[in-house]
Amino acid sequence: MTRTTKAKKGRSPEEEHQAALRSWLERLRADVVCLQEVKLKRSDVEAQARLLGAAADDGSWETYWCCNDGKARGQRAGLNGVATLVRGGAFGVLRADAKPLGDPDFDDEGRCLVTEHGGFVLFNVYVPNAGGGARVAYKMAWLRALRSAMDRERAATGKPAILAGDLNAKMGPNDSHWTFRSVDCGRLAAAAAAAALDDAQRASLEAAAAAWPAVRARALEKLGGAHVPRETMRRAWARFAPPPAAAGRPGALPASSTAWLLGLRDVDGMVDSLDALHPQRSERFTCWHQYHNKRYERRQRADHALVDRALFEAAAPVAGALDAGLRSDVDANTARAARGAAVLDGRWAPAGFDQGRTRVRNSQLQRLLARPFSTRFDGGGLRDGRASDYLHHSSHAPHTGIRYTPPTWSDHVAATLCLGAAPADAAPRAARAAGDAQPHAKVRTITQFFSAAKPGAKPSAKPKPPPPPKRKSPPTIRDFFAKKPKAP
Repeated sequence: MTRTTKAKKGRSPEEEHQAALRSWLERLRADVVCLQEVKLKRSDVEAQARLLGAAADDGSWETYWCCNDGKARGQRAGLNGVATLVRGGAFGVLRADAKPLGDPDFDDEGRCLVTEHGGFVLFNVYVPNAGGGARVAYKMAWLRALRSAMDRERAATGKPAILAGDLNAKMGPNDSHWTFRSVDCGRLAAAAAAAALDDAQRASLEAAAAAWPAVRARALEKLGGAHVPRETMRRAWARFAPPPAAAGRPGALPASSTAWLLGLRDVDGMVDSLDALHPQRSERFTCWHQYHNKRYERRQRADHALVDRALFEAAAPVAGALDAGLRSDVDANTARAARGAAVLDGRWAPAGFDQGRTRVRNSQLQRLLARPFSTRFDGGGLRDGRASDYLHHSSHAPHTGIRYTPPTWSDHVAATLCLGAAPADAAPRAARAAGDAQPHAKVRTITQFFSAAKPGAKPSAKPKPPPPPKRKSPPTIRDFFAKKPKAP
């Protein structure tokens, strides 16, 4: 989060910014905050520790960072990045690891940060996206490495795991708007025959099943390939594809990111906290297409908080009430309430359009099928809200669900997890150094370590350094011609 503030008298802009960040953290009433896409290098954190809130003067928050320093192939420094902020005295961090995946190809992109706490291990992640298809194989391999790392942490620490962050994946159909959901075209005709539908609904299903082969063949012919890119086909029509393959143990690459998530749930025994505590919810999503100026229509739930079942059942998670916007007379499980929360009942206005309403074509397939075109914006960006609008997301009591942060901050909102009972550490031990995860921390040198005084010993007086030698003045011309004393 970046905010521009005017400095008050007696406080520098750096101090004012740090005060604003700390005030926001206090209003959230959170013990742990996981951030993704911080887009910072280690050198940035070192140089701007106070401005970023990385080094709180009073120790009220500890921060841990995982950065992309430009070592990743094909990526410039500063991309991605995750950070975990932990309130002082809450869930104390015993160990932090900014390279937990065990492979530079995965760790150097700065996407995964592990912190070990008293009763659990937390994975804060920003999963790679598919890059329009170009990075599908990399994403699947990265997910496999993450799952293996979680297994290693469970085995090494004996503690359950929490997985939180932007997973760039959805668990099932309810995590996407209906225009984004997958449909098995081969089952449409059978559904039309078996379901209790009226004549119009049955005719629509039969027509869709009959039309799809021709639509797909025409698209392939025009695109000149054997495969229609997923994003292109989604813009053209609701996507028709087989459901994801059944989940399995890590080893072979998962068939899809959804299959990977299902494997965590069905095989590894992790609990989707939102799904478990709010099973009747509708239209609760965490990201949208900012480019298309849509916060509600084009969206999905890509941000999750998954918890190992043993921890979930022991920690008494708090469901709380989902945000329903500014109205209190709306059922929080309805789509109307979800829309009210997403746009704050219309307070969050979209970006303006230009006066000419100029339309531009988006893709070859859209030209083929004459799909609706996007509209150019006026360049003014998203509209600012009132001061009170920016405080709304932090006005709710801690709960498990979603915090709808302002759209000017990000194209994502936050998944939240509230544990009613703090998990205890079965075998307490001393904290270890955070290493690469705290680039802003001052590390003692080896000389300082071995010169530390023993407990109870009086500090020794520091030896005084010897006085500097007196410097002789250079000879003058008078000294040269002066009479020299005769030798005895």
